[in-house]
Amino acid sequence: MRGDTGDCMRRTCSPVLAGVLLVIAMHEPARSEERADSSVVHRWSVVYRSRIDIDRTPLDSPWNGEEASSPYNDRLAILGELSFEPGVSVFGKGATGFRLGGDYQEEQFILEQGHVGFNFLKGAVRGRLFSRERVYRTDEKLLTLLSDESGFVAGRGEGLALEMNAGGRIALSYIESIMKDDFADHGGLPTFHGYGDIVRMFRLEGVGRPRWHAGFTLVEVRSEGYGDRVTVGTDFGLRAGGIDLLAELARTQSGGWEDLREHALFDLRPREARLDRLDALFSDNDAFAAEIEGLKIEMGNLGDAGLVPAYRFAGTAFTNPEGEIAEGLSESRALAWWKPAPYDALISIDASDGVYRGRDFSRLIGNIRMRYKGGFELRESILCASGERISAAVTLIDDNDLSRIVVTARIDDLGAGDVLSYLARGTLNLGSRVAAKSALYLYQSRTSLYNVEIEFRPREKFLFQASIGSFTPQYEGLMLDRAFEREIYPPSKNRFILFFARVWFGGEGAK
Repeated sequence: MRGDTGDCMRRTCSPVLAGVLLVIAMHEPARSEERADSSVVHRWSVVYRSRIDIDRTPLDSPWNGEEASSPYNDRLAILGELSFEPGVSVFGKGATGFRLGGDYQEEQFILEQGHVGFNFLKGAVRGRLFSRERVYRTDEKLLTLLSDESGFVAGRGEGLALEMNAGGRIALSYIESIMKDDFADHGGLPTFHGYGDIVRMFRLEGVGRPRWHAGFTLVEVRSEGYGDRVTVGTDFGLRAGGIDLLAELARTQSGGWEDLREHALFDLRPREARLDRLDALFSDNDAFAAEIEGLKIEMGNLGDAGLVPAYRFAGTAFTNPEGEIAEGLSESRALAWWKPAPYDALISIDASDGVYRGRDFSRLIGNIRMRYKGGFELRESILCASGERISAAVTLIDDNDLSRIVVTARIDDLGAGDVLSYLARGTLNLGSRVAAKSALYLYQSRTSLYNVEIEFRPREKFLFQASIGSFTPQYEGLMLDRAFEREIYPPSKNRFILFFARVWFGGEGAK
């Protein structure tokens, strides 16, 4: 079910807002004493970018787009912030034109994001009334229960984010928000009425630096697409003798926070667990992750060596649209590393074994990295997986003041098909303002692509780029030496010409 914004705020936010107002009222005498030294700080920025992107996609009329579309689009963004001492700020960002992942029209000017923030008692109480800002993140290290990167959140939220801190030992945070997709219909302004998906988060964390930390998290989602779901999570960290133990546990179920009383908080089954079947300890609604860091041996002239064991589990019924946890996973993993002295080198082996969505898998990744004087670096890796042929990759990096060259060559189906892929990227600095860039990409011995670019940057506030080619090289280089064969998608092949310019103005002042 989806919720009404007004009812959402009245029913859940009222106690929290009352508490905030009480703290502010208690702090009022101290604020009056500080008014004599108070000031207003303003910051502003104007960013204009223009883009002409022509490609050969239309088969009947190459290099010409349809009449309804245009290869040219521009975008103007205006940002402003006012900070009122001792602890209030107002921020807004308005923009026109298309944005990456956006869905509003080029002619519109909308408020893309903004907030009214407050910070009192020297940071003990702080928060913001926000609109489509990145506030959805918690402190879990292994299980990300709430994330700005999730497609469900994705810049749709507006509401209240609140944080309280007691002496650096106890921290409380709360989010009450509603998710809307029709923000462009109102010029981006928060409407505080209508319907949308609701996300609530409560987190309590205690810290005993540097020896331990513990946290408790509640996340509630009321959604038309996913239904009403609630997630309860706990996390714990302990440091002893230079070794860190991290463990995090979470559970999801249908309903809201009030429905947690009807079930066990975490449906664990200790009688069924075995050393070779840790997943039997958990139900299909559970998620669990644990990791041990700091297992290290110092071997004198031979350098240092270490081991990082880890385990992850997420049941098939664990539903987490607002986070980054993939359901149906049970994985045991160990990372062993050796850093020989006195060289700038690192050797590591990453091994994992488990089940993902009903399919067994075993993987092994070996890496060697060596850095030499003069900015030259060599990386080698080998990737093995059950049911797949071995893959090997080597990367050469030469980085200096005049140029940067990165070449990655990879062979899949090693010893049988020997399928070759490579990506070569180079940057040549033609003085301090102009750089020439090029890239060549061969995908699995059958697809050859190219990209050539010139970049002009006379100062930090101005950038001009012109490029021509058949692919964009920003993504593929990260995958060739790390991903398994089935995880590397074929590149999008399409000839294009691109011109891009960005101009920035900005400053700050006080009165």
